[in-house]
Amino acid sequence: MAATEASAIFPLVLLLHLLFSGLAAARQDDCPPFSCGQLRDVKTPFRRKDDPAICGETAYQLSCDANRSTIRIGSADYFVTQISYENSTFRLVDRSLANGSCGLPAQPLSPTTWSTAGLYCGSYYWASFMSCSETIRNDTRYHLLSCLSHKDTLVYVIVAPEADELGYLHPWCEYLSMIPVAYDAFVIPPSSAIDAFSILQKGFDCYIPGRNRKSTIIHQCLKEATR
Repeated sequence: MAATEASAIFPLVLLLHLLFSGLAAARQDDCPPFSCGQLRDVKTPFRRKDDPAICGETAYQLSCDANRSTIRIGSADYFVTQISYENSTFRLVDRSLANGSCGLPAQPLSPTTWSTAGLYCGSYYWASFMSCSETIRNDTRYHLLSCLSHKDTLVYVIVAPEADELGYLHPWCEYLSMIPVAYDAFVIPPSSAIDAFSILQKGFDCYIPGRNRKSTIIHQCLKEATR
């Protein structure tokens, strides 16, 4: 009985082995590293629109031109300025904040936004933009944004640890937008709005999912089987 079961299982094991080997070979042939804008040697999970379906992940699809690479999150495109496979991170910069000038992020980038896109971009440091009906006094964390404020509404920005938490919110203010801040961009708290936008100009980090070679092949097999 045991010999019969073993003989029945062996062809299945052999088939899986051949399938995984074939997928691995296909990935090497069909999914070589590529350049995208200023980035070089870009590898899985990143992909380009016209790459074979087996290459990379849709959530990590890049758009490339001569000087820039971008990735879509929600309703906005973000510059991809660096990729570190060693640290399993890639750096994004909001296009609306890339030149360091006053303005709101392209969209509120909350955990819901990036998780819906299939990404994780968490940070201990955040920038939050507040709309307030009264002047904020005796709170040096709030920096007035003259470019966005008018007579009846004052807009402030906070760049601080966990600035996305409600504890920073004054009773006469409401959240307008938020965006994570890169760890190495926040050296000291900003002393002005100009400092705050200089920090935001450096972007924030998202994380590359860690997969070993075998689990990647299995994932791709399942991906193909469910298409």
